[in-house]
Formats: sequence, C-alpha cells, structure tokens
Amino acid sequence: MADRKVYSGHAMKNCVFTIDGREVTNFAEGDDVFSVAWTSAIGEPVVGADGCAIVSYSMDESVTITIKLMQTSPFNKFLMNKAAQVRGGLQNPFSVAFTDTASGESGSGEQAVLIAAPQIDKGAKSTDREWQIFVPVWKMDQTNYGLG
Repeated sequence: MADRKVYSGHAMKNCVFTIDGREVTNFAEGDDVFSVAWTSAIGEPVVGADGCAIVSYSMDESVTITIKLMQTSPFNKFLMNKAAQVRGGLQNPFSVAFTDTASGESGSGEQAVLIAAPQIDKGAKSTDREWQIFVPVWKMDQTNYGLG
C-alpha cells in the first residue's frame, strides 16, 4: 500500500481570534503574530538514585496568549481601554477564542485578563504592538489532526 500523501496549506486568513466576541483584525507581519503558550509543562519527571521514576502531572490549564497587531489596528484602542480600566482598579475579565478553519485547531477561555501592554516606539517606520493576555483555563477543542 502506498503512503497516503496529504496536501495542506496555511494562511492567516483562515484564522479567527476574538475578544469578547469581537474579531481581532490587522495582525502584524510575521510567523508569530498569534501564539498560545502553556504556563506550565504537562508533567515533571523525577528519577531517583536507584533509577525508579515518577512523573508529577500539573493541573495548570492556564496559557499566555501573545498577539502582535499593526499600529493601525482598531483593536489597539480597544485593548488600550481595557488596560486603562485595569490600571484604574477595575477588573474587567473577558472571553477569548481562536479557530483555524484549515487545520481545525481551536481553543477558548473565559476570565482572560491583560498582563502586558505594548511598548510604543516612534521613528521612520511603523512598529507593531504586542499584547499579552493571561487565560486561567484554556480549553483546546478536540481535533483529529489527520491521525485517523
């Protein structure tokens, strides 16, 4: 039996990221304009002096989402307003969701909060705005990933 070859492609236009149900637009250029990083490793192995091993599994389901937007993205103003609310003492958590319609990858979380606002640089060229969002419980939706 011949190996099954599967063609696949990726385009950011197939990806949708929302905050409070509003689609984020005007992502910056590059391969890392949207990332989801787990806060903790899945498990931490320990091997004893006699070679016996055990893995302690983390129950941490939190992630940090990093998004990079063009300077002209209307979402910068939206997020700046959220940051001003937090700095003013108003806790205002929000929902986030991500879907890649081509690969089927998706995830979402509630009670997300901003943890980093972008540095603002001015000069001869436009600069990106990088935001970080903490999500205490990130739920990855189940996908097949072509594994049968």
